[in-house]
Amino acid sequence: MFFVRKYTSGAGDYDPRQRRWAEFHCALCGHDEDYDITRTELTFQYDRERRCPACGQLNADDREKNLKAQLAKLTNDKSKIEVEIEKLMRELDEISQTSSHTGTQQENSDGMQRSGLSSS
Repeated sequence: MFFVRKYTSGAGDYDPRQRRWAEFHCALCGHDEDYDITRTELTFQYDRERRCPACGQLNADDREKNLKAQLAKLTNDKSKIEVEIEKLMRELDEISQTSSHTGTQQENSDGMQRSGLSSS
């Protein structure tokens, strides 16, 4: 995304409700994003590369940087998914172990109840 312009909105120049905005435009997907710079106008970094919230790309000029950023994001997502899968597998193992123990106990008690019912 690249910087397009600064503009104000709201009330008059000396009204504290007035807001100052910086508009950025993505050259890849055409998305426009507005950042509220009312309190940070003096220190706001207009030339910093910002990720487009619509397409997720950094800058249309540098394809290699975009691909590296996308690869890093996918690798991070992959590791998060692997951790979640391991956690779910452990939980399933615990459930299957507890159900196998309770299942044999339940079968034994069912067998005793059936034998008791058949004798009466």
